[in-house]
Amino acid sequence: IDYKEDILGVLDTIKCKKYVFIDACQSGAIQDLDEGSKGGLNNISDAINNLISAENSLRSIVSCSKDELSYEDPAWENGAFTEALIEAFNDVEGKTEKGNARANADGDAVLTMGELYGYLSERVPYLVKTTKPKAPKQHPFMPKNDKSEDLPLIFYEK
Repeated sequence: IDYKEDILGVLDTIKCKKYVFIDACQSGAIQDLDEGSKGGLNNISDAINNLISAENSLRSIVSCSKDELSYEDPAWENGAFTEALIEAFNDVEGKTEKGNARANADGDAVLTMGELYGYLSERVPYLVKTTKPKAPKQHPFMPKNDKSEDLPLIFYEK
């Protein structure tokens, strides 16, 4: 499919905040690579204010850098990126090189884009390394312009 026409073209007609997650080889080629820092929120009120004030635009995280492959495994029933994304959305703990982790690292009721990206950046390479040890690494990518890290994505029920 043509990302610009088939995805962005359709999403541009919808007036709301949009999130796109792509689990495909070389998906980081949709924009140039860049690095950023992590952030967080203190409470749900801040999250709601940030969501309301954010412009109606697209935010995205893709499964790998532009020169990498995205790995799948029958045990996951999907790609490593999608597996980690499902864990994050369900507030499930996953193993990383640094030990067990959750996407909602601060334990509040809000999962932000920054928290999600931080989790995916740790979890996906670990899944690939432990399941496909001979495979090169896979690194999720979030474009620099999308690093509105305080932007809430999910509100968990407590």
